[in-house]
Amino acid sequence: MSTLLAMVVLATVSASTGSHSWVKDSQVHVRFYDLSKIVGPVKFYVSGTSYPTALCSNCPPGPEASFVVPPEMVYQTWPQGGKYLELTFPCSAVGGMEQFYYSAVSCTATDERYYGSGVVPNEPVRGKR
Repeated sequence: MSTLLAMVVLATVSASTGSHSWVKDSQVHVRFYDLSKIVGPVKFYVSGTSYPTALCSNCPPGPEASFVVPPEMVYQTWPQGGKYLELTFPCSAVGGMEQFYYSAVSCTATDERYYGSGVVPNEPVRGKR
């Protein structure tokens, strides 16, 4: 019973924060739960020290990104039922870091729109994937 309750609490926390992330087999995995902000491919601005700024008009200020992961390197997975978007990219795209801060933008043909910021990993407990 307590395991089921813990799973429900963790699912609620993950969904309310808007994202969930982890690293497995040298691949960064980020799940976004608010699909209303997705207007195109996703680009990540990454820093090892704090949330970096991204190059869009509505992006929050921050330090310059150490790495930029272009949409061409980000693989998108839309599970059946469409409750989240899972994005993966290789750790090599961010200098091999497995712990970092990111700001994500959704790209259109002419614009980048702020999607959100987060930390990798932000997984509170370890489990099978």
